[in-house]
Amino acid sequence: MIPDVQMMGLGICLFSIFLLLSREKKSAGDPISIAILSLWSLRFLLLYYKTHLDLTQHSWVIVADQNLFFLDGVLLYWLTKSINGEPLTIWRRLLHLLPFLLAAYSSLSIYISLTNTDLVKLYEDLSEELATKTFEPHFWEWVFIVSLVVVNLIFLGLAIRKARQYNQAILDQFSDVSKIKAPWLEPVLIICMLFLVLPLVIYFTNYLRPTLDVGWLGKLLLFFFSLTAVLFSAYLVRQSFAPTPLVKTPEKRQISSEQTEKLQNLFRQLETHMHTQRPYLEPALTLNKLAEQVELSANQLSQVINTQTGGNFHDYINRFRIAEIKQALTESDEQVIVLAYTHGFNSKSTFNDVFKRFTGVTPTQYRKQGKT
Repeated sequence: MIPDVQMMGLGICLFSIFLLLSREKKSAGDPISIAILSLWSLRFLLLYYKTHLDLTQHSWVIVADQNLFFLDGVLLYWLTKSINGEPLTIWRRLLHLLPFLLAAYSSLSIYISLTNTDLVKLYEDLSEELATKTFEPHFWEWVFIVSLVVVNLIFLGLAIRKARQYNQAILDQFSDVSKIKAPWLEPVLIICMLFLVLPLVIYFTNYLRPTLDVGWLGKLLLFFFSLTAVLFSAYLVRQSFAPTPLVKTPEKRQISSEQTEKLQNLFRQLETHMHTQRPYLEPALTLNKLAEQVELSANQLSQVINTQTGGNFHDYINRFRIAEIKQALTESDEQVIVLAYTHGFNSKSTFNDVFKRFTGVTPTQYRKQGKT
């Protein structure tokens, strides 16, 4: 059973890497995504090797796999940083990798200091002690396991926050987010946290205080890793992220009456431009494009919209589109999909979602209500 699960996980990861490498339109998160899938491929391969290779000839497998767990949270955090357009310096990356590097150095020291026969015997004795629940952990084993869980929790927590920031930032910058929004990312990261960290906690807690069957826990851990790979890969290969670094949303802070008046004046100018020039009819309208039209910086325009409407750029633009479409639905018999495309929407599903969110009914229902 276990080899089948290992090969399934390996196959999913490798196929997803192939799809990411072969797609024409590259995305900001592709390099880190490929690194994550490569890490998981290596893990599945090492788990397979552990049960199929002669360990006396390939004892390196014994010390190779556990250290890789230090990389999951780090790489997922790097992914969310990259899609937000936030570069990381080499030194900061090295700092993030420090727990992994220390663990790898410790494992390498053990591997060098022992013969193949001694290392295999140590591994077999440990497995026997775990199976018979007679294992007594040493201090450094406690340090390793606690560090492993804490590092993953910290970086996965940071990744979840960055995923939330990404989805908010694209709403503040793009009028059409159908292809670049990633509503799945935050839930999948939470699932990754549960599927990666929770089994690790259970497994290694049992490692420190043996109470459960080790074989059963190993199968559970492997199943959760495979399921995580399936979920992550299924969403990732269909996802495109924002092509440019995202504009930072201005922080909400107290503003003076003079600043308030200035923002109100700028908003009136913006409203005049929207009604006379109707820039919202352009499907690919972005915050940067509109800012150029009204001769403001992207940050200034974002602040004007956020403070004066209480919403984001995406909702602000789509309110104008929906308002015109509502009028057209009651005054003409034009097909709904034609109205959607001629008023700035790129897909029927996106239009239907936005229309229902603003009106509470479908376009067809709205037309019927308006003509009764």
